[in-house]
Parts: sequence; structure tokens; C-alpha cells
Amino acid sequence: MRCALEDNSISLDGDQAVLRSTQVPRGLRVLLERRLATLPAGTAECLELGSVLGDSFAPDLLADLKGASTSRILGTLKQAIQVGILSERGDALAFRHDVLR
Repeated sequence: MRCALEDNSISLDGDQAVLRSTQVPRGLRVLLERRLATLPAGTAECLELGSVLGDSFAPDLLADLKGASTSRILGTLKQAIQVGILSERGDALAFRHDVLR
């Protein structure tokens, strides 16, 4: 919310927030880019491929696409889970927010 206010993406009108832009606020975008930049290249590559599969995806499907074992894919994506980019949703992995996807 703070990023959106600073970027003038929203404004406050009394107790109402008014949307002024549908773009991701710059401050939030920078924060997310920093978080993604800390990940190993293999993890970022798996996230990029997983993102085209939807807001959630089966690790075994991603493994098939990458030509790797499911356990290797899960190991690669473990750090993305730890930093809050992905969460476990049953047998699938899900992006915690569409902005991350």
C-alpha cells in the first residue's frame, strides 16, 4: 500500500482508496526484482517456466518440461518457497501473488 501511495498509483479520498494506475508500483517492482535476483539462475529459470503454466503448477509437469526429475525440480524451487515466492498447495506449487508470477 505504501508503495502504491508513494507512486501515486492510488490516492486516499477520506476513508476510500481510489485507484489511479493499474501498473505495479515502482517501489514494489524494485522490491520483487531484488528478491528474485537473490535466487540462483536455475531457480529463476524454473520460476519463469512455471509462470507460463499458471498461478499454480505440478512440479512433475515442470520436471517433464525441463527434462529433469521431480525431486531435482523441488530442490531447485525450495529456495523460492523459503523466500515466499511460491507456496505449497496440495501436490502443486503456487505463486503467492500474481505480481510475482
